[in-house]
Parts: sequence; C-alpha cells; structure tokens
Amino acid sequence: MSKFKVSELPPVARTMLIALAYRAVESQRQDALLKDEQAVTLIVEFDEDFTRLIRKGGMDPTCTVMRVRQFDRFAQTFLSQHPHGSVVDIGCGLTTRFQRVDNGQMSWFGLDLPEVIEIRRKLLPEEARTHLISRSILDDAWMEEITPPAIFLAEGVLPYLQEADIRHLMQKLGERFPGTEIVFDAINSFSMKAHRLDPTLRKALLEIHWVLDDSQVLETWGTGIRVLEEWKYFDKNEPRLRLYNWMRYIPAFNKANYILRVRLG
Repeated sequence: MSKFKVSELPPVARTMLIALAYRAVESQRQDALLKDEQAVTLIVEFDEDFTRLIRKGGMDPTCTVMRVRQFDRFAQTFLSQHPHGSVVDIGCGLTTRFQRVDNGQMSWFGLDLPEVIEIRRKLLPEEARTHLISRSILDDAWMEEITPPAIFLAEGVLPYLQEADIRHLMQKLGERFPGTEIVFDAINSFSMKAHRLDPTLRKALLEIHWVLDDSQVLETWGTGIRVLEEWKYFDKNEPRLRLYNWMRYIPAFNKANYILRVRLG
C-alpha cells in the first residue's frame, strides 16, 4: 500500500499526526513513560519524517505523553469497576487507546470527523469490540450508538469548541447517560495566550475558544454536574520534567493545562 501523503490531508487531520509522532518517539526511549508499539508501526505509513514535528527540548513531548497516560489511567479505573463497559474517545484521531487498555471484555467507540475516520479505517480497521462513528461531536445523533455504562474521554478537544457547545454536550450526555463521567483537558487564560502563538495550531487553523480558570464553575451549569477530580501535570514530581517541576509553585503555570474528571446528570 502506498504511503499517505501528509500534504494532501486536511488541516484538522494533520494535527492528529503530532500526537502520534510523540507516542511513537516516546515508545522507543529506554525511560519511556508510555509504550505504544502500534504508534511506531503507524508512523511509517506516512510519507514524512515525523521526528521533525517533535519539539526538541522543552516540556511539550513529556507533557503530551503524560496526558495520554493519565487518560489511559482514568479509562482503566473505570474498567476496573465496569469490566464490560464502554470507553468512548471523542475526537479519536489515530489513538491506540483500545490496544493499551483492553481488558478483553470492554467495548471501545471512536468518534471523529468523517475525513479523520476515513483515514483511520484504512490504518486501524474496526475489529471485535471496536466501533467507529463518523460524525461531528456537535451532532447529538452519535450518542445513540453508545452502549452504557460508558466513560467519555475528550483528549485535546473541548478547548477548541465554543462554551455553549460544551454546555450542550454535557447536558445531553447527562440526560442520556445519567451518572456517567466525562474526562477532558482544560486550559486557563494564561495558556490560551501561549497557544495563540503556537505555529502548529495556527497552520492547522485551530483556535482556542474555551478557557476554564476555575473548574467549580462547571457545577453551576446544571443539576448533577460534579467535579470529581482535577489532575495537574506538576502536582507530583516527574523526573522527566526536570527543572520544569518548579512550575507547580506558580498558580498560573501549574494550572495552565489540566485534566478534569466530571460526573454528569
């Protein structure tokens, strides 16, 4: 099979390759925080050297992998309580989460835009207990395909949506799956300013629309919404972050990017 031409991919689809590249490069490190051998295999299916997408130095590579690992852990905690449950990746891209967290009983659902799902079907075809949904997150019809109990993971998605759309999403999920949980990453106002200078996001025409400086605001959005956990990159010392660990002492930096686990309905 001929390789995928990156230059011919739509801008949104190209952004998923950055996360794939980070996982592939990380998996080949001796001190890897995450092993994703499938990412190593997938990356060679494209006609570009993705190592050039990896930012040398800085904390972006490590934080990206830490984020993936933490989403995996939330999924594994859910599956320990609901072995036959469903893990739903909203904006699935080329994630290989199913292969990393599969307990042999779970179901996995991947939701993304049609142009992304088209690429994924060629590289990661559906198999037993995996299901791809080719729809926009803003199209409520996709929820009809999910088998409860389920946990919803929105990794690197919600900050690019309008607040009204996020409220609507949480309301509808709470109504259809009362008591369900959604895990997502959020950014504060300080981080939004930094993201606007990111050349990769600007090239992909991606713009931050939603910031969340205080997670407790979510509980005012509707009855039954409860923030269960707030995870920050610098809460615990991570040797791979080296000197960047000092950022935990500056609130704006410590909570620039963080992950929330929220119960709905």
